[in-house]
Amino acid sequence: MTKTTYQSWYCVQDESFLTAHQIDQDKLVSLESGHPVEWAEEENYVFPLEAFREPISKGTQTAIQPSVFQKALKQFLDKPIPDLSVSRCSSRLSWGVPVPNDPSQTIYVWLDALINYLSVINYPIKTTWPPTVQVIGKDILKFHGVYWPAFLLAANLELPERIHVHSHWTINDEKMSKSKGNVLDPNDLAEKSGHDGLRYFLLKHGVPHSDGNFSHEQLINSLNNDLANTLGNLVNRITAKSVNLEQSFYDDSVILESRESDILRTCLQDLVQVDRHYEDFNYYLVIEKVMECLRQVNTLVQVEQPWTLKKSGDFEKLASILNLCLNSVRICSIWLQPIIPTLTDKILSKLNIPTDQRSLEHVHCHVNDLKIRSEKLVLFKKL
Repeated sequence: MTKTTYQSWYCVQDESFLTAHQIDQDKLVSLESGHPVEWAEEENYVFPLEAFREPISKGTQTAIQPSVFQKALKQFLDKPIPDLSVSRCSSRLSWGVPVPNDPSQTIYVWLDALINYLSVINYPIKTTWPPTVQVIGKDILKFHGVYWPAFLLAANLELPERIHVHSHWTINDEKMSKSKGNVLDPNDLAEKSGHDGLRYFLLKHGVPHSDGNFSHEQLINSLNNDLANTLGNLVNRITAKSVNLEQSFYDDSVILESRESDILRTCLQDLVQVDRHYEDFNYYLVIEKVMECLRQVNTLVQVEQPWTLKKSGDFEKLASILNLCLNSVRICSIWLQPIIPTLTDKILSKLNIPTDQRSLEHVHCHVNDLKIRSEKLVLFKKL
């Protein structure tokens, strides 16, 4: 790095120098943040980003996920990159870390902040670098997709294996901001919907590749439909003493053969895709596949009407239906554990599944004759 006179547009609020292409020339504001800019000339230390542009492009081409953000980064890297000012004059930036041997300069916050990834793991005493994945918001993609890789390459350090970028939340299709007074308090939301309820909603509707929109109406409808009705009511229907007389999984000695049961078994087989969705942080796809399966269990119950089979005395078919439905709920609950851990624990405990039989290897097992717990379960109260 060299010390030179740096001339550029400067945004005080963003603490960032900008090129002419990054500002609105008429309004003199940053195109990215909308904050005002001013012309600045001062002595700074600069980092030669352009020297690392090609290796950055190669190193981050497949590391950035989802792919929509690879394209955004590629647009930035497809043209020459100006030197990056990595210090500020101490006379106007009193806080921060001083540049070693030069008290007139303070280290630029994003150089200082990014180095924390190394200091927090006590590098180089502990060499747990690079990380398998770094999770960031889309607004800091440039810092983690360009600046950080350049700093690492300059220090002969490996790049993170993967950088997962997530989008933002809006509320009622508007950006959240303190000035608008529409910022949500997650603690208040969790108190009303439960921690698992809030987790479920955010992971279902917060897709990585585009902004999610929050509305209280959508929160209520989503949780009531999915957790209270599709999941909660289903568990009660197949464990109720009025239908499940023996309070058990029964024995499926006679395999149920019907259109609905065939569709359900196909849904269960397709859940193998869920493992990949977890690895890719696509939790909304996890929920989509599991809820599709649970809705099919409900369809099976509605079509076969186990309460009618009980009245008619067809206990063999009743046992087959209950066994298939209970095993389906058990499997779906195991898959949903990372998303709604408290609720799935209640379900698996109701089904009397031992804690050492709730891992992914057990989704391929089949349970017969296991007694379930008789106490009534209120899984999720409607909002």
